[in-house]
Amino acid sequence: MKIQRDVTTLIYIFASGAYLIISARSFARAPDTPETSYFYLLGLITWVMATLVWMQQAAHRAARISYLMSIGFMSICNVGATFSIHEGTLSSRIVPISQFLAANTLPSLFLHCFLIFPAEKRIVQRYHWLLKILYLPGVALFFAMSFFYLRGNDYSREFFLVQLPPLENITAGFLFTYSIAGQLLLLHTCFAGPSPSQRRQARWLLLGIAAGTLPQALFTTIPKVSAISIP
Repeated sequence: MKIQRDVTTLIYIFASGAYLIISARSFARAPDTPETSYFYLLGLITWVMATLVWMQQAAHRAARISYLMSIGFMSICNVGATFSIHEGTLSSRIVPISQFLAANTLPSLFLHCFLIFPAEKRIVQRYHWLLKILYLPGVALFFAMSFFYLRGNDYSREFFLVQLPPLENITAGFLFTYSIAGQLLLLHTCFAGPSPSQRRQARWLLLGIAAGTLPQALFTTIPKVSAISIP
């Protein structure tokens, strides 16, 4: 079992490292590449840290989910540019689909992670099918966004939020609903976790998530969705 787990770990590391190189190459060829080195470095650090967590906690489901989240996060951060299908290039066909997949999978992985961290919540123990159906909205949005993009609709991207007409309000609502639900679950673990060490872990996670996403949400995403101009 240990050898099989080690082989699985190596496959995950190799696959995500190869994905890092491919996305960086596509990113460099994009028509607009703001803050290239910043996003590349951010994705690289995230991948390295997630790899270390995976190697230490490969048997824990939450560690596997967080590893997948890091790959999706890396995908959105590394490929920070936007494309148009009218460009007719290979990158304009492949990279946006990859962004749509990552953007619509991340919220589900985020909620999944905190439904089982540090242990399965009671609602999951009672309704095992819940972890499967929570991915359905993201899958539906992925196919819908891919369809409209290939039909010629352009999209805009603001960190985790990818907007493409006529699905802007749906994608924003999906992202915020799942993100808030995941953070509420994490907040519950901060105060009601089964052990002091798990409560401390949850508080560090909550602090990191708040420090990383709150300024982005307050000063960029919410004003953009609400059409409010902030210098």
